[in-house]
Amino acid sequence: MIKDKKSYRILVIEDNPADLAIVEEFLTEQILDPVLTHADSFKQASAILSAVDILFDVILLDLSLADKSGQDLITEMLRVAHVGV
Repeated sequence: MIKDKKSYRILVIEDNPADLAIVEEFLTEQILDPVLTHADSFKQASAILSAVDILFDVILLDLSLADKSGQDLITEMLRVAHVGV
């Protein structure tokens, strides 16, 4: 299998350690050198997106976090990530 050679900055927002491990394993199998950042809550993801001067290429979002879920979570993530709705 040929891996994607582009470097991607990926924010993975996942509160289940087993699911996070699966996602990380898949990404490292598919991408030569992914730059992964992890958050386990909306609050932590919001802080990362607000404080870090890093632009992420991809945000992978668990839609049922302990502190926010569903459409409300999506709407707030779009706002925090400065993406037009």
